Amino acid sequence: MRKLIILFGILGICGSALFAQINVELQRINSLDKPIVMEQITPDKIFYIPIVEIFDENTFYFSIKNLSSQNTTYKLRKTIVSLASPDGSADLCLDVCSNDIETQSFTLAPNEKRTADMYYQQGQNMGTSTVDITLYVATNTWENTSPNDKFTFRLVFTTDPINIAVTKLQTFSIFPNPASTSFTITANFTPNTHVEVYNITGKQILKVAPKTGNSFVIDCSKWDKGYYFCRLVTDDKIIKTLKLVVTR
Repeated sequence: MRKLIILFGILGICGSALFAQINVELQRINSLDKPIVMEQITPDKIFYIPIVEIFDENTFYFSIKNLSSQNTTYKLRKTIVSLASPDGSADLCLDVCSNDIETQSFTLAPNEKRTADMYYQQGQNMGTSTVDITLYVATNTWENTSPNDKFTFRLVFTTDPINIAVTKLQTFSIFPNPASTSFTITANFTPNTHVEVYNITGKQILKVAPKTGNSFVIDCSKWDKGYYFCRLVTDDKIIKTLKLVVTR
């Protein structure tokens, strides 16, 4: 299963000489389309993200804004400190998700923003995974980048009950995934439950609920290939989010 943690923060540049020299603002967002301000991210900040059970999925969204007066080129880099399960994964996503260590370089004009995220899957074992995300100025290689031109924060995905409140969530599945022409959504639907589908840019593609039963088929034959996010929503609360891949 997958959850969106409803948090949002602004990386304070005033309290960090290290980060101030990069001249960017990072924002933690709860989703691609509904940002909510919750807390400030500071250098070396650690986020504890709850994982309820095996194969649980979670996405940590954030955006980057260039506060300098000139075009600046950046890269995002992930460092997997530990994984709870060998079949777990932590993909860094910038337009597309990838298990590569770094994203492609990207250039932001003054005051321009770019959205990225970390997509995490727990795997078959309970436990804790730790991933560091670093933003750095890509005027040089990673190895030769000055400490003043990079910024790191840490994500800790954990099943530790000390750090999370464990709740029983509804069944929600998609098959087949990847899909080419159609896919079936199965869930424990109630009268106040529906499914929303968004593309990678955050645009809503579909909002639907079955008239009867707990499953229905979605025609995706005319959709663009790529990543989509399917949300199970009950009483206006996001219960789970699953990543869907559409191929041709």
